Amino acid sequence: MTVDTSRQIVARAEATRRLARLLEDVRSLLSAPLLINSAYRSKAINDAVGSKDTSQHRLGCAADFRISGLSSDQIVRV
Repeated sequence: MTVDTSRQIVARAEATRRLARLLEDVRSLLSAPLLINSAYRSKAINDAVGSKDTSQHRLGCAADFRISGLSSDQIVRV
């Protein structure tokens, strides 16, 4: 088991704040709630879902979400 340094914790927190602002912008643009399936993942969770160690979820820089009534293609086109 590895222990995160203070610098890593601060960097992950800032990345998560940026991601939250981006997701809020998407929610506002589409005027619809986002149903977030996954965002930050610990190594254990990331391994359990079969994702790579290089996943942006591990850094707090990615989120998987859906919007009720819209397909992924519709969301991307906005």
